[in-house]
Amino acid sequence: MGEKLDQLRAEIPMNVDVQRFFDELDEGDREQLADLIGDAVARQETRIDEAGEQALRLVPRAFRGPVKKLLFGDHD
Repeated sequence: MGEKLDQLRAEIPMNVDVQRFFDELDEGDREQLADLIGDAVARQETRIDEAGEQALRLVPRAFRGPVKKLLFGDHD
């Protein structure tokens, strides 16, 4: 299996049917599909982050820090 698919498996759990589907593809198609899925996941994560930041703008400025910490943890 390719490195990209291994990385994808580490990030996204795959059930037996999905694994079988990937196994039936040739190496080039597997790599291309893994790239497309990885890109989609990255875009989704970006959109979720942006939505969280937009939601925080609704919170009064004095409370944003504690609310952000409460909702998203200490990631900064």
